[in-house]
Amino acid sequence: MFIFVKMVIMFGSLIGRCAGMLNRLTIRQRLLIPSAIVVFGFLAIYGVFERGLAIQNALEQEQRQANEFFDQARELERLMLLAQGQVRDFLLRSDMAAMDAHTRTLNRLHALADRLADQASDGTLGQYFADLHKKLSAYEETARSLVERKVALGLNENLGLLGALRRTIHAVEHTLDELDAIYLSHSMLMMRRHEKDFLARHKEKYIREMGEEHARFLKLLAAAKLPAAVRRDVRAKVDNYYQAFLELAKGEQALWREIVEMNMMIDGLNQSLDALMSHVRGEMRQHHLQFEQRKARVRGFIQLGLLVVALLVVVPLFLLGRDVNRSMQVLIARMRALLEGGTDLSRRLEVRGNDEIAALAGLVNGFMDRLEHLMGKIQQSGIRVASSVTDISAVAHEQEAMATEHAATTNQVATSVKEITTTSRQLGQSTAHVTELAHQAAEAAGDGKRKLAEVNAAMQQVTENARGIAEQLSVLNEKVSNINAMASTINKVADQTNLLSLNAAIEAEKAGEQGRGFAVVASEIRRLADQSAVAAYDIEQVVGEVRGAVSSGVMSMDRFAEQIREGMRQMDELGGELERIIGMVQELAPHIDEVNAGLQMQATGAAQIDDAMSGLSEAARQTAEVARQSSDAIHQLNAAVEELKEAAQLFRVQRAD
Repeated sequence: MFIFVKMVIMFGSLIGRCAGMLNRLTIRQRLLIPSAIVVFGFLAIYGVFERGLAIQNALEQEQRQANEFFDQARELERLMLLAQGQVRDFLLRSDMAAMDAHTRTLNRLHALADRLADQASDGTLGQYFADLHKKLSAYEETARSLVERKVALGLNENLGLLGALRRTIHAVEHTLDELDAIYLSHSMLMMRRHEKDFLARHKEKYIREMGEEHARFLKLLAAAKLPAAVRRDVRAKVDNYYQAFLELAKGEQALWREIVEMNMMIDGLNQSLDALMSHVRGEMRQHHLQFEQRKARVRGFIQLGLLVVALLVVVPLFLLGRDVNRSMQVLIARMRALLEGGTDLSRRLEVRGNDEIAALAGLVNGFMDRLEHLMGKIQQSGIRVASSVTDISAVAHEQEAMATEHAATTNQVATSVKEITTTSRQLGQSTAHVTELAHQAAEAAGDGKRKLAEVNAAMQQVTENARGIAEQLSVLNEKVSNINAMASTINKVADQTNLLSLNAAIEAEKAGEQGRGFAVVASEIRRLADQSAVAAYDIEQVVGEVRGAVSSGVMSMDRFAEQIREGMRQMDELGGELERIIGMVQELAPHIDEVNAGLQMQATGAAQIDDAMSGLSEAARQTAEVARQSSDAIHQLNAAVEELKEAAQLFRVQRAD
């Protein structure tokens, strides 16, 4: 408390000395102080923030490292669970790929545990990792022994002890099938059942039951009425099967014990991992708590630094502002006293000191001197301006009357020109329409002439086509005649074939049994000859009809060609008439264009006159408006001069000698 009071007293004494120093400075020198204070404040704030950010970045880096350590520790748990699953996959499916993956997982576990042990920050955590590494090594050794045991037993029914057992079983079953001994086969099935039960449940009682059933089988075999050599062979094979089962059972029991031992090791590993993770989580919570505490201290450091910088900036600025404000209040009080003097421009400010306030007071006094001199000149000039304004007002009234009369005359002329322009425009539109119709008529006549030429060409093409068709029909008539001759020939050949087949049938009848087949062939030939004769007759009938139709077509085409020639003659006459019409329309179009061009020129001239009159009318209106505005402005100027004279007379100035 005493130290705080002492600091307050020292701070007050410092403020007093600073105030005394400020009183001896000019305002310009005082204004340089805030700039230096602001620069110092910014630099100090920048330094505080840089230091705080550096500390905060270091804390965040430590936090990230701690989070990475925790994530890697959790990766240990995940890899351990993955290794356990791979061992289960190997035991269930006997897949060596699972154990290869298990080996890679254990290598990753060792590498990750070693890396975390190197990063451990305390001895307790190092002990946890040492214990974990020891248990991992023991677990790895047990897993390797388990794999070797499983491989020895057999990964499938064809390998290891399991394969040997299956081979002895097949030998016994094959021998029993050959002997057809039902009672022995039944006893063998009971032994197989005990074997399956043991492999499924791994209980000792199934081994005993297997031994009892083996002894029973041997008794049945001894009592069987089989040759001695056969009995010895069967007994040897059954004994081999039983011994293979005992070896497999011994191996399965050892494998089961190793699995139990591995499960205990896995439980120990899980306990070690749980203890390790519990310790890591405790370290993380403690580290997070320390991180938050250090963050709070950094935040307090930054806040304290900002507070100190704010005091160092605000206090000098306050003192400077108070001193400048005091000087300005003095100047304002003097200016108010000057204004309270009313319209007396002879009063002046009292100048004290050598600072900027005193310089400002001197400038105000100089301004008052000039203002007093100016007001004197204004009073003298106001009288001269008033007389000049009166003369200008009379001239403006005369100009306004003349501009109004000129605008009325211009409006009458503009109205007449607009009527002429409207009439010329309408006449030009009508003539343009007539011109357009004349051009359209000429174009239509030209199109008609082209169409007639196209029709004439088409008619000529039709005539050529008709002539070609007539020639083709003549050729077709000749071909049909040839077909008729061929049909007659076919008919004759059919008659001859019929006679030959009849003679062949007679000869076949004479030959008896040897000619029966030939008689059938002759009968078929005769039937085909009859069908050919009928078809030839049908062809002759059709050919006759075709010849008649072709002859009619030739005569029709001749009549059609004559009609086309008559149509072409009439089209030639129509083309001559159209050419005369086109000539008259084409002679009419240029005359209409000349009339239209003249009307367009007349309309353009009228429009130009209309535009000129409109501009002249607008100029006259604007002249009248300007004259009126000039008159109004002169009245306003006269009023302003009177007000200026009255205002200038309010000020009291010293008269020059």
